Amino acid sequence: MTDKIRIAIQESELSEEVIEMAREYYSNEWSKSSFEYEKKGFYKWCANSIEGQRRVLELGCGCGFSTYSMLSNNHEVVAIEENPFMLDHAEKLLTKRNCEFEIIRRGNLIFNNPSYQIQYSDMTNDQTQRNLLVEGDFLVDEKLNTWLICTEKFDAIACWFLGVHGVMTANVDHVQQYGFTKYDPVEYRLNFQRQLFAKADLVLKKGGIVNIIDRTLFFENEENKLRVLSELKDLYGIENWGFELIYVDQMKIEDPSLIPGVTLKVNDISGVIESDEVKSFAITSLVFVKN
Repeated sequence: MTDKIRIAIQESELSEEVIEMAREYYSNEWSKSSFEYEKKGFYKWCANSIEGQRRVLELGCGCGFSTYSMLSNNHEVVAIEENPFMLDHAEKLLTKRNCEFEIIRRGNLIFNNPSYQIQYSDMTNDQTQRNLLVEGDFLVDEKLNTWLICTEKFDAIACWFLGVHGVMTANVDHVQQYGFTKYDPVEYRLNFQRQLFAKADLVLKKGGIVNIIDRTLFFENEENKLRVLSELKDLYGIENWGFELIYVDQMKIEDPSLIPGVTLKVNDISGVIESDEVKSFAITSLVFVKN
């Protein structure tokens, strides 16, 4: 993030202008990174994990490259995105590539120094377009979640390369409900994924899948892999919600500079390790099935 944004966050001197600036800056940086992801074929690799699933709920459409990979594989996609500037990028990309979709913008930023809140308008059931980009926050947007529960259940939920902008720590709903007061993308990611399974139970069909894909450490051996996966299942509490881990795959990335957008901290489930202490990164795909 820029020095102006960083200093404003550190000094608790936020303004509506700084909040919007931070969200826009993050979306522009991710646009560059996700463009590189597509060039390297990462999204095509990711799409293999949801092959054969008709109706997909995408959590975090980002700048649209992931959404495009799903639409081009004939999935029906409802994509949720908190950041309106990300939606701008996604709308432009999908329009340019002649995708059929509807975009629903519903967020209104309310600034109350030193915090803010996003007020979302109601969702309706009269959308005729099967492919939707929806402005909303999966963790705290109750109107969105009520709508998701009432709509047709999904065959799959895709959560790929989840990230967060720096001013989320000033979002009063995230602070009150999840205690997110310190900018830590890894902790945000893990908390989001923990909450995901409780909500997924309500919107997935029986036999539906949750696909989480992220930048992680590479499993150097089978013992390390089994340890990490065991800790992962405990961390997410998937058995409490009737989910089972059925598929694991990795794309090994020897040089972390080849993964634009990766933070300097990468979670190995048991802890956080600085990137210069490890040799190999990976893109890791995990598929959980709802029993």
